[in-house]
Amino acid sequence: MLLTPPHTSHSGCIASRNHRRQAFTLVELLAVIAILGVLAAILIPVVSHVRSTVLSTQCTANLRQIGAGYQQYLNDYQGIVPIGWVNRNGETNIQEKYNLPYSGGWIDYYYNTIPTEQRVIMGCPLQRENKEDIWRAANKTPQQIRTYRTYGFNGDLGFDLSAGEVKPKHITLYDSPGSTILIADGNNSDANGTAGYYNAGITHYRLPEAVHDGQANILFLDGHVESLALEDIPVDISSGTDGRIFWYGTRQ
Repeated sequence: MLLTPPHTSHSGCIASRNHRRQAFTLVELLAVIAILGVLAAILIPVVSHVRSTVLSTQCTANLRQIGAGYQQYLNDYQGIVPIGWVNRNGETNIQEKYNLPYSGGWIDYYYNTIPTEQRVIMGCPLQRENKEDIWRAANKTPQQIRTYRTYGFNGDLGFDLSAGEVKPKHITLYDSPGSTILIADGNNSDANGTAGYYNAGITHYRLPEAVHDGQANILFLDGHVESLALEDIPVDISSGTDGRIFWYGTRQ
């Protein structure tokens, strides 16, 4: 008698082989996980950098819009450059003395004269994002957070060092408007944990916050916006120095 092998279905053999092909070994799974990990390590910093760049671009656009408001102010007030601190050294009659339209610094005046919905331009979106948790903890509303002012005005602007007093002057009396700071990213100090410090002015001893990859966005007197590293911002304000022009607008 002839012995015949047990009958095996052809389709069954194919299904068995396909099943073996679809299975992953532990080594293959580990290799896939490792590749995904490498891709994540590459992509996450890239995405973060792109987001930071987008927010920095928006910050620059905000400063340019403020610069347009500043130019309108110059037109309305015969070229007199706004000043930083009206009551510096305890003076209280500056508004009346120089016929100014405000009793506080110009940036406060501008903030309070534009519509509420437009106040989003008065702050750096990256600074706002960095402080959002603090403001939420302080019960700030989403609208307050979205319009929170973070930019700082040059507190030295309009201060006459020789006279020791605030003395607004015409734009033509500034030696180099393209080299004199008007407004920049506010100084970061987290006073009392409330992050309300941004309303303070910036000066040669209170520099802007370098929030954009080590640089601060700055609006200058001539209306252009530039990014500078803190080490590139002059702090020597002695007569004849670049620092004197940067903060006070004149070499003398």
